Amino acid sequence: MLKARARADLWYQNQPMSRSSAPPRCSIVIPCYGSEGTVAPLLERLDQVCAGLGLTHEVVFVNDDSPDGAGDVLDELQRRHPDHVGVVHLMRNVGQHAAIMAGLQRTRGDVVVIMDDDLQNPPEELPKLLDALGPEVDAVIAAPVHRRQAAWRNVGSRFVRKLTEVTIGKPRALVISSFKLLRREVVQAMLRSQVPFVFVDAEIFRVTRRVANARVEHHERPSGRSGYTLRKLVGLTANLVFNHSALPLHLVSAIGAVAAAGALLLALWILVRHLVGVPQQLGWPSLAVLISFLGGLTLLSLALIGRHLVRIVQETARRPQTYVRREALPARAAPADAGADAGGGPREQPQPA
Repeated sequence: MLKARARADLWYQNQPMSRSSAPPRCSIVIPCYGSEGTVAPLLERLDQVCAGLGLTHEVVFVNDDSPDGAGDVLDELQRRHPDHVGVVHLMRNVGQHAAIMAGLQRTRGDVVVIMDDDLQNPPEELPKLLDALGPEVDAVIAAPVHRRQAAWRNVGSRFVRKLTEVTIGKPRALVISSFKLLRREVVQAMLRSQVPFVFVDAEIFRVTRRVANARVEHHERPSGRSGYTLRKLVGLTANLVFNHSALPLHLVSAIGAVAAAGALLLALWILVRHLVGVPQQLGWPSLAVLISFLGGLTLLSLALIGRHLVRIVQETARRPQTYVRREALPARAAPADAGADAGGGPREQPQPA
């Protein structure tokens, strides 16, 4: 803890102050779903950790249309701590990654922490992430020593980690998790993305490759169950594969190329048999070669067209990722030229995030 605090103090001394209304040094974004019993102790422990480090901080909770009473608990926490706690209520459940992006849009800290709402990532591990944020590091991702989750979730996590190596170019030795710390420059670059189906880790690796791991503890979930069902995990994987990579197109291209090459080999084999005088049924060899060759070229052509369509969609997508029902932001997080409503008062009108 002392080492992390000294490191944090040194980091702060090198940061430029902004405007007369200085933003908090650290923003914490927490997407919430089914966490009625954990958000209050999570905030209490975060406040204690940040106070011990001398951090000025803000916490932005994003209520992802939670089916329990988490929304009411979050509103009460914001009323008790209007200076550094903000709550964003989404109009519908959009998933963890889109909710995180909605929270990132409302942060002002020099560094931004993203973490879950279930206390499996202990707030007391935050100093380890700060300690790993060196001058050549843009983002730090927590690497749990032991993941305390169901066996099928561990298998799914390993599969997603392997998939990210292929789809978004994650280094093999790097571990990804939902607990991470980003510099302000990375967050600002991520927010320029307009893709309709967001995957936070993919956005991070599009912005920077200077990403480090920090070994942290991972605790059992104290109450409730994870919001990630098997169906949602499959949907998240499909989102990663089809919306953040050209992997399906690469596979189709490979199949088309193999089919075309196989047709050429088949034609060569038929020609050799004919030259050596092996009797063959007339008609079917040439037909098989023609169908295989044209089929392979068709798949290859469709894959090339698909790649161009993916690029066009990614460049022209402008649909908002989330819609906000109402929000109450931390008072000190309001811009200097904002009106009174931006200083913590709730906003009732729906708006794109």
